[in-house]
Amino acid sequence: MANFLADAFRNSLIGKTSDYSARVDLDTDTIKAGFQDEGTATPAVGNVFITSFSSGLVPAFASCVTLGSPTVGVVAAGVFDAADTTFTALTGASVEGIVVFKNVTVVGDSPFLFYYNTGITGVPFTPSGGDVTIQWNASGLIQV
Repeated sequence: MANFLADAFRNSLIGKTSDYSARVDLDTDTIKAGFQDEGTATPAVGNVFITSFSSGLVPAFASCVTLGSPTVGVVAAGVFDAADTTFTALTGASVEGIVVFKNVTVVGDSPFLFYYNTGITGVPFTPSGGDVTIQWNASGLIQV
């Protein structure tokens, strides 16, 4: 599987708001990341909310990490960027990718934004209780 933006998120970027209860604003909303155990559940481009595959999140939904210092259009036009993200004392099943979503308190209302499972240094891996840092690409997380 390749990296991808969720279809509902792509549609929302060009004005369609019916898939989500509210517009996604990448630089002001709470955007979170978690690792994904594809052996438990695998995200698909057609998933709208993360509840479809949240059983495979590592850590669990409530412990996923908020992206710090989010920016839109600072690195370059149309680029969403954030500071590197550290997961403290990460434990759990083996992970094969990274899920990014808008946090809306409950898993069933949290829009799925995009998924990375290729081109990530150190992934796949099995968490062993140490800190794990995602070093986002210097050119940003996504560009639209």
